[in-house]
Amino acid sequence: MASKSVDLSKRYQKGKLSKTTLFYKKDKSVFLDTYRLVALESGRLSAKELEVVQNEIKRYLKRGERYTFLYFAKTPVTSKPLGIRMGKGKGVVSHVVAKVRPGSSLLSITRVSNPIFVIRALDAVKKKLSVLSKVVINV
Repeated sequence: MASKSVDLSKRYQKGKLSKTTLFYKKDKSVFLDTYRLVALESGRLSAKELEVVQNEIKRYLKRGERYTFLYFAKTPVTSKPLGIRMGKGKGVVSHVVAKVRPGSSLLSITRVSNPIFVIRALDAVKKKLSVLSKVVINV
């Protein structure tokens, strides 16, 4: 689920993301009867994680219900192989991640026919993510 327009000239090494305070953006795209999954901490979501989340959501939802992913993996992360000494340039791109900030929406579901199934789906997705998150309902 990596973005097709990944700029490989800007590569990042593994490291810690800054722990910023929790904030809620005023989403202009939030309508009534919207169920969202909101991140509670900062972190990184790999492309594999995002693909697993998408498959899990598809398993639970019905035809009329729409879901929107608001994060895509577009930050390349480099690593050097084990047993290589220091120096001799930067390592190759090993995987692609999405940087998540606290308080931002990871995904949203609209046109809900049965809210119980949607909440179950979002609870199942929360268990698959490496970032703490919670379900927010706009009614």
